Amino acid sequence: MTSLQEIFGDSAQVKVLEFLLLNLRDTMMMSDVAKGAGVSNSTTARVVEPLIQVGIVKETRIGKQIRIIRINSEDETAKLLLRFVQQIKNLEIENHIGHVK
Repeated sequence: MTSLQEIFGDSAQVKVLEFLLLNLRDTMMMSDVAKGAGVSNSTTARVVEPLIQVGIVKETRIGKQIRIIRINSEDETAKLLLRFVQQIKNLEIENHIGHVK
């Protein structure tokens, strides 16, 4: 599958964003996102801040240290990114089916 990393580069922010987009239905602790995206906790915290500020990612704080994040499915930019990822998947499925025939 073509990943956002292949298109936009292998930055930590792209890794985190792609992980969140692919796990849209999940609400996760920051440490879960870090582990799933393959980056450190401190890097995840740093790169997710701009995504929260622009509204693509939604954050909920539980207590002083627990941060829960997920894609903000109400944000227009997040909706565009989700459609983009889905269209890439659809193209790859069509291309795979075309190669199998």
